[in-house]
Amino acid sequence: MDKVIRATQFILEDENGNHRASLSLTTDGPLLNLSDENGTVRATLDVVGDGPTLALSDENGKVRVMLHVFKNGPVLVLFDENGKTIWSQP
Repeated sequence: MDKVIRATQFILEDENGNHRASLSLTTDGPLLNLSDENGTVRATLDVVGDGPTLALSDENGKVRVMLHVFKNGPVLVLFDENGKTIWSQP
């Protein structure tokens, strides 16, 4: 027999009750956030209208790498600590 859990959000906490991950369904689509031991979101994966996006952030929560996959191909963007684009492909 299959067991199914249905919800619009799941939150995972570590042994100290700190928020470490969440999986939710937003109005735009599914969203997965992974946080470090300080509660800073370090990785985000979402799937919205144009396609999936993976964002990786530094210890300050600033996005440093972003990968988008669009219908016409992938785009990879690197950011400096101030949020300025330092490299983008294509």
